[in-house]
Amino acid sequence: MKTKTILLLLLCLSFSTCTFFQKKSVPTPPQSSNVTTKTQDKYTENINKYDNNGQKDGFWSDTIDGDIRQCYYKNGVKSGLFKWYSKYGYLSSFGEYENGQMCGTWYDFYHTGHLAFILKNFEPNTDTIYNDLNESFVPDHKCYAISFHLNGNIKDEGTLLWYEGDEPESDMSIEYGEWKYYDEDGNLIKTKIFDKTSLVKPKNEEQ
Repeated sequence: MKTKTILLLLLCLSFSTCTFFQKKSVPTPPQSSNVTTKTQDKYTENINKYDNNGQKDGFWSDTIDGDIRQCYYKNGVKSGLFKWYSKYGYLSSFGEYENGQMCGTWYDFYHTGHLAFILKNFEPNTDTIYNDLNESFVPDHKCYAISFHLNGNIKDEGTLLWYEGDEPESDMSIEYGEWKYYDEDGNLIKTKIFDKTSLVKPKNEEQ
């Protein structure tokens, strides 16, 4: 009788132990999605906001012709990180604004993800240029541009000038000063000098 009692106790203990470990191995059921929803709502509520003066403020995300452009604003002026996603979903460019002007280093990409070019050393322009009618102009801005072959080697580099309202990567920007051009292996193949007395054309035109 004593032996049977001991066996019965061992059996009960073994069953309890197995049940304990089974319970430990069962994952905890996920909590209510209310937590995720509240977090999403928190971020959604802080997008595309205006300040008390009716000016854009904080993080803005705008869709233009299918492309998504995201930027931070202060008092209605671009100030902070900028990102541009194409309508196909890839990152097209990113950089930074300070008081409405491009600053730091900007990066532009091909649709494959390869680096297309970078823009840096932004500053106001004071140099005078001339068009093919020998008329003088002083573009508002300048920066240093470096474009790349698909293999990562530099394609060309030099200073760009452009007017307020245009973009340095647009076809209306102007090559200025010394420009260097390289083949896909990184060898310098040509150098051009565009100075104040040169007849300067937009960079998409034949020089």
